[in-house]
Order: sequence, then C-alpha cells, then structure tokens
Amino acid sequence: MNGAGGGLYERLVRRCGSIDSAVAAVQKAAGGLAVDGSEMEVLAAVALVGMGVRIENVSEKLSWRDFEHFCAAMLRGWGYSVQENVVLTNPRAQIDIIARTSSMALVVDCKHWAKDSGISALTRVVEAQKLRARLARAKMKELEPTAVAIFVLCNEPTRFLNGAAIVPAYTLSDFLSNLPLHQESLSYF
Repeated sequence: MNGAGGGLYERLVRRCGSIDSAVAAVQKAAGGLAVDGSEMEVLAAVALVGMGVRIENVSEKLSWRDFEHFCAAMLRGWGYSVQENVVLTNPRAQIDIIARTSSMALVVDCKHWAKDSGISALTRVVEAQKLRARLARAKMKELEPTAVAIFVLCNEPTRFLNGAAIVPAYTLSDFLSNLPLHQESLSYF
C-alpha cells in the first residue's frame, strides 16, 4: 500500500501500533464509506492529522492529486458538501474543489507548492481562480455566494490577496474554523 504518498499508511500503522488499529483509523477517516486502495494514502493522511500529526508533515508526503483529495477530505470533515474536479463547458474551465455549506461556497484551487512562489505567481493563480469562480456561479445557478481559496503547502501564514484566501495546509483547520472572521477579507461572487 505504499503509493505516491510516501508511505503514509505505513506511518499510520507504526503510529497505531498494529495493522488492525490502522485499519480502524482509516475506516473512521472514511466515515463508514467504502474505500478503494487508491484512497488509502489520503485516508491515512486524514487519520494521522486526526491523531495530532502536524498537517504539513502529512500533506508534504502526498502527490499533487492526493493533496487535492486530502484538501477535499478536510473540507468534508468540517461539514462541507464537496465536489471534486468540476469541469465547466463553454468556456471550458476546471475547478479542483467546490465546497458548499447552506450559506456559501468556496471555489478552491489546490497548489502542491512546497514554498512561497512569490506575489506575481500568486496573483496570476488568484485571478484565474476568480474567473473560474465567476463562471461556476453563472453556470450553477443554485450556487451560494462564492468565495475563492487557494490551498498550498508552503509554510506561510494564511493571507488574503485580491479578495482570495491563500491557505497553507497546516492552517486549513484554523482557517475553516474561523471562516466567519475572514468574511471582510474575502470577495464574494
């Protein structure tokens, strides 16, 4: 079960002390859903974070695809309804994650960056994601007021750029738990 994630399942087994305990932790992370082998590293990552392992130590071991699944799993854990890999047509646009509550939606772009990529790169990413958020809002009429977030791996604090949240993986839980406090920093569509 050692995939692109760098052995997170094996790390979970070591931390739990047995395969049976690790399987129970993965099942808890899966919330009772059936899990296939391709999701094992992601669920192991979620289980490790739930056991107190620092989020940056877990997420940096994930592939870019697993990082997207990890972010989606964290959002689900916070009670969001999550759609992954949403493809819009005319014009074509791909959105990593749309996470919804009854009152708002987050249009999320997951960037598997290990370090801060600079203001110009972040600005381009933010503006492209804002365009995708506007398209999603126009095409998905029932979509709640929509904000933009960019989830990254870099070891920086959460910040806001042009109305979008730049959220490092290790601050994701803090960002989501304090989202109402960030309302003034976010632009909504």
